Amino acid sequence: MSGDRLIATEEDVDLAYRRAWFPVTRSQDLAGGPQQVKLLGQELVAYRAEDRSVRVTRNRCAHRGAYLHTGKVVGGDIQCPYHGWRFNGLDGKCTLVPSSGPDKPVPPGAVIDAFPAIERFGLVWTCLDPGYQEFPDFDFLADWENWANGNGDPIPVGCGIRHTVENFRDVAHFAFVHVRTMGEMDPLVEPLTVSREGYTMVMERGYNVAGGFEEIWHDSMVFTYYVRPPALICLKMEGDEGIRYTVHAAQPVDDTRSIIYFATAATPSWTGVPIAEAVRHEHIIYSEDTPIISQLEPREAPLFGTAGLVHSPADKFTLGYRRAFAEWARDLAAAGKPEPSELTSATTG
Repeated sequence: MSGDRLIATEEDVDLAYRRAWFPVTRSQDLAGGPQQVKLLGQELVAYRAEDRSVRVTRNRCAHRGAYLHTGKVVGGDIQCPYHGWRFNGLDGKCTLVPSSGPDKPVPPGAVIDAFPAIERFGLVWTCLDPGYQEFPDFDFLADWENWANGNGDPIPVGCGIRHTVENFRDVAHFAFVHVRTMGEMDPLVEPLTVSREGYTMVMERGYNVAGGFEEIWHDSMVFTYYVRPPALICLKMEGDEGIRYTVHAAQPVDDTRSIIYFATAATPSWTGVPIAEAVRHEHIIYSEDTPIISQLEPREAPLFGTAGLVHSPADKFTLGYRRAFAEWARDLAAAGKPEPSELTSATTG
């Protein structure tokens, strides 16, 4: 990560976000038909093609601008509900204008934007400007789909995605916000052990339950947080009952609104609480955070430094994440687009 500029500009962040992968809906929600989604202010539609692959395109028809998410899927195409024009979900090209008949060429400008789509952790992910970054996976979660796993309901919040990341692993707020769900805790935060691997921040600390929540958290567990910019977290919870993971990912709807997605899974040796119960409990935890982080000012966490706010030793991880995020955004914004032969991105749907 070379360069003498540690603080990324907002322009760097905007460009890096376009080159990054974000979740836009849950895989299970596509069973109800095409889904209207919004990413970085752009209206998109996500749907499952008849071959079971996932597709993401612009949500407006190139003919008269009708919403496509209210249409239907035909093969791999999304069909406009207004005049029936069909658009291929892989390249965005119009494949049929019903009023002209199948033998007539379609207008050359009948194309909509189409984006790559990947399914991971029970979520559909896309990237508005692909080719710059591999999908940000964690190698130790390679068997996720083979483990018992489940997804919580999407959680809209009135803040930027960086605030959702900082809140998730901000251990100093547990004693005040999560007494009902995490038990009585000492508000004193011990010196935190924080490390960094590339752009990924790592923190490990012990958690001792108190207050009758042993069925969820058990007597004593080790929590290890892995945070990868821009907004992907994996929490590893390890104890006598085995290992359980929670993945948190955030979708930037726009500058001040986000949608949080979370999923949890347990390795085969897990003997603790069933996954469905863990998902239900974690959703309650998020519901305790939501009204607070939706009122933070500024509405998005600063890129780096204080920005007029005061910090404490318990913010060691937060400041490390801000530095890593700023460097990630700066470097990704400055990256030249690789040649196709150099790309090693994950397989798309």
